[in-house]
Amino acid sequence: MNPINYEFFCSKRFDIVLRYHLLKESEFEVSKARNLSNSKRYFFLKNVISKVNPRLFKKGIFSVQRWNYVEDAIANRRYWLAANPYLINSVTSYGSDVKRLLLAIKYKKKLHWIDNTNLKEKSGFHKEDYLELLPQDFIKEIQISEHKMIEMMEELSFFDISHKSTRFSILINKVRNLFGR
Repeated sequence: MNPINYEFFCSKRFDIVLRYHLLKESEFEVSKARNLSNSKRYFFLKNVISKVNPRLFKKGIFSVQRWNYVEDAIANRRYWLAANPYLINSVTSYGSDVKRLLLAIKYKKKLHWIDNTNLKEKSGFHKEDYLELLPQDFIKEIQISEHKMIEMMEELSFFDISHKSTRFSILINKVRNLFGR
């Protein structure tokens, strides 16, 4: 059973779809994706992001140092994702951690998650805000990427109730992660 509708989730966090697209185009290497986002080919994307979400534009689409830390943890530590679950508000379908979600897709890992109904939705992430400003040819590209991302989420059973974490399971997995079991 899955309490989250993937299409609705993607419409709430369209920035994740954009990042997925860039990563997919870059063989899921974040430094290549960052360079691609700064290239002439995607110059328009920076302009769109700066208008829709100035915070994301200022912070940068990819934080390579932080990304590398999370990627190393997911790739090399068996219990890291279980000890650090993805936060999502199941009422609004708004989630918080881009890196965990995208790296779980890259490594084809189950995404452990925890429901946080206090998680507030931030502006600048909605699909319709981006679609108004993106060129039509890119919209077709991004729709293909969105569909592929949703397929991967379905294949990996993201937000399945069997991977919902509790505070107790997080504690157990933090200990397991600490001792490398």
